[in-house]
Amino acid sequence: MLRVYKLHKLFLLIFIIVYAMGQNVDLSLDFKMDTSLFHHSDELKDIIQSKIVTQNNILGLIIIQNGKIISESYYNGSSKDSINNIYSVTKSFMSTLIGQAIDMDIMFSVDSSFSKFIPENNIDYSDRITLHNMLSLTSGFKNHYEYPGYINQPTDSLVSVGFTVPDKFLYSNSSSHLNAHALFHTTKMTPYQFASKYLFPYLGIDNPRWDYGYLNINDGATNLYLNLRDMVKLGQLYIQKGYSNSNNILPNEWIHNATSVQVSTDYEDDPSYSHIYKIIAKLVRFYLPPGYGYLWWIPDIHDSFLAMGYGGQFILVVPKYNLVIGTQSSLADKFYLNMLQSNRLLKTILYDVVPLFSNKQ
Repeated sequence: MLRVYKLHKLFLLIFIIVYAMGQNVDLSLDFKMDTSLFHHSDELKDIIQSKIVTQNNILGLIIIQNGKIISESYYNGSSKDSINNIYSVTKSFMSTLIGQAIDMDIMFSVDSSFSKFIPENNIDYSDRITLHNMLSLTSGFKNHYEYPGYINQPTDSLVSVGFTVPDKFLYSNSSSHLNAHALFHTTKMTPYQFASKYLFPYLGIDNPRWDYGYLNINDGATNLYLNLRDMVKLGQLYIQKGYSNSNNILPNEWIHNATSVQVSTDYEDDPSYSHIYKIIAKLVRFYLPPGYGYLWWIPDIHDSFLAMGYGGQFILVVPKYNLVIGTQSSLADKFYLNMLQSNRLLKTILYDVVPLFSNKQ
């Protein structure tokens, strides 16, 4: 009798696993649309018309729940086929590739000294930091916008970028790009080559543009170009715990670690933000997610996580509502206008759109 009971539990477990896998969307295919799924469409339309369409730089908005598009709209000459620079959303794709490589045992763990990832370099402090530091932007490498092409130089010349106190959050594209070099030196593949084999096919992404520099290593911080539907598939992959249909391409352990707070982002103590920036940020009630994982931002609301790119490129993932929200935007001429427009859009999504899904439908 006990044996029959154990067999019954085993079959039940197998059924649950198979059923769960069957609920995962095949991300190599296009999303299906079902606007009837959402019962607060009128409220959503009002928010879109009053707070999103009014932003003159918005290009597209897509909302996906339970793996289906429940709202999608494009503006300012854009369409579902329009391909745009996703800017720093690229970082979250980079995080995914590194998670895959570590799971495949072709890359050292996050606790390993970074000197293992960029051999034969002259960065004398690379042995003082780890891959964890590089992924959580706590490496101490400064952002150097005047540096002559941080993606066009060998890694050992990055010594000129400068180094400050490690283990403290410091937003830096120069630092982020070193993750691409780490992937290249350990896997012998550029990010584009690795993704083309292990990620892009499972997301239905075909031959995307991804800018590169020295050694043809793609930019690990920015400059991947995608349409909006393809961009948000990364968020749906994380919702599905690393599955595309029945293919598990990213371990759930990595998803958990990458989207958990690894460091506080408190810009009040961040020397990369100028004093005047901090004053402006307070005046306009600038919202910066207070936590950072492994190249993912962690807001303090909705148990969510966020890929965020300059000027209004977002993938907001809210697992408890099985919800992914994505936007793409064009850029204004001025840096501060991009920051203001981007932040206004993010706050609208977080404080106006997502709460609609918390209501019983």
